[in-house]
Amino acid sequence: MKITIVGGGLAGALSSCFLAKEFPDATVEMIHSPKVPTLGIGESITPHLPGILAGLGVDEKKFMRETNAVFKYANNMEDWTDTQDGPNINRAFYWNNKHNTDYSWHNICKTRSEDVRTTDVWLDVYRSGAAPDLNVYQHNSPAYQYAKHLKMPFTDNGEYLLPAIANYAYHIDAEKCAPWIIENVCKPYGVKETNAHVKEINTNKNGITNVVLENNTVVTSDLWLDCTGLSRLLISKLTTDLIQSKANVMNSAWVCPISYEDKDAEFTNYTRSIRKEIGWQFKITLDKRIGTGIIFSDKYFSDDEALEYFKNEIGDRNLRAPRLLKWTPGRLKTPNVGNCFAIGMAAGFVDPLEANAVVSIIASIKRFTWMHQRNLDKDYYNKKINAYFQDIADFIAVHYTLSPKGDNHFWNDMRRIGKELNHKDLVKEKYYSDTTCMNNITGFVTCFPDTNWLDIANNWIKDLDDWPTRSTPKQQEEYIKNTRNDKLLHEIQSSNNKKSIDEFMKMYNNIEEHNKGLDTWPLNYFTKMFSKEGWESHVGKPKTESKI
Repeated sequence: MKITIVGGGLAGALSSCFLAKEFPDATVEMIHSPKVPTLGIGESITPHLPGILAGLGVDEKKFMRETNAVFKYANNMEDWTDTQDGPNINRAFYWNNKHNTDYSWHNICKTRSEDVRTTDVWLDVYRSGAAPDLNVYQHNSPAYQYAKHLKMPFTDNGEYLLPAIANYAYHIDAEKCAPWIIENVCKPYGVKETNAHVKEINTNKNGITNVVLENNTVVTSDLWLDCTGLSRLLISKLTTDLIQSKANVMNSAWVCPISYEDKDAEFTNYTRSIRKEIGWQFKITLDKRIGTGIIFSDKYFSDDEALEYFKNEIGDRNLRAPRLLKWTPGRLKTPNVGNCFAIGMAAGFVDPLEANAVVSIIASIKRFTWMHQRNLDKDYYNKKINAYFQDIADFIAVHYTLSPKGDNHFWNDMRRIGKELNHKDLVKEKYYSDTTCMNNITGFVTCFPDTNWLDIANNWIKDLDDWPTRSTPKQQEEYIKNTRNDKLLHEIQSSNNKKSIDEFMKMYNNIEEHNKGLDTWPLNYFTKMFSKEGWESHVGKPKTESKI
């Protein structure tokens, strides 16, 4: 059996090595073109990437050192709404837990919507006004204190100061990441790499029959994965039927890397997502530069208007000329047609907000793998991937439609759409749904857990008087006491931490420092957390013993 991946970006690289590992009896070939450039502006990632790298046996220190990746602990939502802490919400990787149980990954993934969750107790505290200092839920996260002081959650000896529960991700250099994975992970797993441009794609009623390369080589395969992103090189020959949402209107971006002006002040361990009058701007810090871009809809603003706005934002700091990106927001109705599977952005994309592109790659790879290891029905991939992308589309949409900020035709129209689609009730429905519990994050049923929906309720909606009471006064007292103690501890530790983020990353990337406590932390717990045991609770045990 042969599996062929077309595309050599992060989607192609991750798909190739993961499938080579999961299907050791299959031949896995990756075709990527030297004519297709990598975007290369820097990219923000969720904890799913450390999870999949752990399962592939990657040496995280080597990966980060050689690709210039840096640690990320949160997404800083700037000026989307107002809180008592100001206009910014630092949304850390901060998971829900059954109240009064140990804060461990095992317990987090066992917590269900019918349990009294820590967020349920916080909600009752919030509405009672008993602890105004805890009113911004995401700022109760231990990681928030380190973001606030621009420090890393480590002692100088490398001791990790946060609970080890999937609370970090990366900022990656997109130009370096995929080539590094191809060389250091794909090849050791036996992936056949073909560096060539595809000039012709032939199809029949069963999908792709073959592709013809520029040198006239004809490539055949049993299964094909389209990892060509928005160009959809393979799948577009079989279907172009997109499902779109009225609330997902962003379809354009001007992007470029920029230089630091003051690295100590600008080098953050979180992504910056900054609301602007024409949309929003991202800033993703890397060691040598910042990746940035302005996201907008050409329905409301012309490309030239957006470019002028972007140039005013970045000044003369750009390291390359701004590049215009275009897409049609939506997802394929059938991302699997016959023997062809669209992966990641080839399957769907609405907006880069909340770093959803790479996690959608991983979700696609997992669903493809589970489908073929378990002989699941032919509509399995289409049903699961469509539900996953709808969840992403919903979460991104409510950022715009429920934001009270902005008073122009764009923001006023987004709020009108939110009222029309009843997005206020959608947030409540999502929070109380069992679908958004953490067990369904690891099972790739949903992308954004209950805590993310609570953040929207807390800071975008604010008036939660009609939400049910689920905790007792005693539980609320316990929550207040424990949370205040925890916040104080991390406030002190972060204030005492002497190293800046830049200094820490230099220590981390120094091979001679690796005999310190850093050796015991990075990917060890991810290997255990994103385990087959967790996935099998959703899809059952493999019927084919990881072979095709």
